[in-house]
Formats: sequence, C-alpha cells, structure tokens
Amino acid sequence: MKGCIPVLSPQGVRSTISQHFGKAPHFVMLDTDRQEALDTVSTNAGGSCRCGSPMLASLGADTVICGGIGAGALDRLAERGITVYATDAETVGTALELLRAGRLAVLRDGTCYAGDDHGAHNCHAH
Repeated sequence: MKGCIPVLSPQGVRSTISQHFGKAPHFVMLDTDRQEALDTVSTNAGGSCRCGSPMLASLGADTVICGGIGAGALDRLAERGITVYATDAETVGTALELLRAGRLAVLRDGTCYAGDDHGAHNCHAH
C-alpha cells in the first residue's frame, strides 16, 4: 500500500508533521507495507486545501496520516478511496511506529473510529 503524511519540510522519517493537511508544503510518500518513507512531493498548496486529494490519488496513495484535516478535504479523500488516520505524532517516524502498532484511529466524517484507545491522538479534525 502507498500512503502519505503532510509535512513542513522534506526530511524523510525525521520530517515534522504539518498540523493542517491542506496547508502542508510537502507530503512524505510512504510504503505502508514496509513502513518506510519513499519520497517527498511538494504540494505547491499556497494555502489552498484543494490540491491534496487529486494529487495524492494520481500518485496512487490509499492512506493519509495527518494531525488535522477539514471536513471537506476528508470527504474528498474518502471519495477517492483514501483512508485517513489521525495522529498527534510530531514526526513521520513516530507516526509510522504508531501505524505499525495499530494505534492510529481512522477518521470518517470528522469522527474518530478505532475502538476506545485514543491515546495516540486527540481525535481532532480541524
């Protein structure tokens, strides 16, 4: 599977996760099966939340891990079959560890669904 994490700067697994999906200047592309960073893609977002979902779909992403995301972006990703996970991790490496451990919750309609253990994040979608 192929996924991505919106980040502030391109530093692979050391990249700091952007707290707003739509305003992230870069996405770190992931191999979610091997739990590793593959590449970094510039979003050229310029503050626009609309570029992410079409670009990620064109890159074959099926998973997004993010700190915060608006309902519109969440809906657009879901329409393209992309699963969105919430995290409060600061870095890509930590988020990958949480994914591996099954500690990331799926976001749907701005709501967190992953059992009752939400210790890895605060279930926010902004």
